[in-house]
Amino acid sequence: MTAFFEIHDSVLRQMSRSEHGFTLRLQAIRHELASPEMEDGHDVFTQEIELELEGATIENKPPPMPMWLLDGFFRAEHHDGKAEDEGTGCIPATLKRAEGFRLRLEGMNEDNQEYGSIEIHGESMKLVALSEPKFLEKFPYQSG
Repeated sequence: MTAFFEIHDSVLRQMSRSEHGFTLRLQAIRHELASPEMEDGHDVFTQEIELELEGATIENKPPPMPMWLLDGFFRAEHHDGKAEDEGTGCIPATLKRAEGFRLRLEGMNEDNQEYGSIEIHGESMKLVALSEPKFLEKFPYQSG
């Protein structure tokens, strides 16, 4: 099975400073595919996750939270996620830790629709699941 978090349509709920960097809390969109080819469609879930960013630098000032994400990407020099979980710019759902990361989030505030982008690069990123995945839909949608 292939599983990854898509940045598009996820929601950045909170961004806060921590002792060694920053913490981002997201309501993430999670895709689970029986095979990487996506021939038969796949299941889409929501899942609360936290990204703990160490030695991180943030470029650009984000709009007020919550921020509905319209685009973005994740890249890392090294990470411990499964290779089959790597989508283009997506975060592998099996990832626990990444080194030498770059994260770009683009979106708008859900209330006032102010657009903004955040670019973060840093030494390490830790992914923590705060909830179990909750089924959202089958993709592509199949009426039944």
